[in-house]
Amino acid sequence: MSLARYKRELAAALAWAVVLALVTAAAPSFWSTDNLRDLARNNAPLLLVATGMTLVILVRQIDISVRSQCAVVSVCAGLLAKAGAGAPL
Repeated sequence: MSLARYKRELAAALAWAVVLALVTAAAPSFWSTDNLRDLARNNAPLLLVATGMTLVILVRQIDISVRSQCAVVSVCAGLLAKAGAGAPL
């Protein structure tokens, strides 16, 4: 397996590693358990949408845009709210 074939991907991975190294040098507390837990909790919705979109793109199926998903979910939520269905908090 030749690494020359993956130049673009390797460049992106190297850039990501450099960014992580700079963040670690600037703020050593970045890798603390509390910070990582907060990052995961605050970005969970985005992670779910990004994972779904990535899988759709990888298998070369239809591209379901996030905006259209938000529109459909908003309409469904509005119809449910109008019908009296509540969301438990």
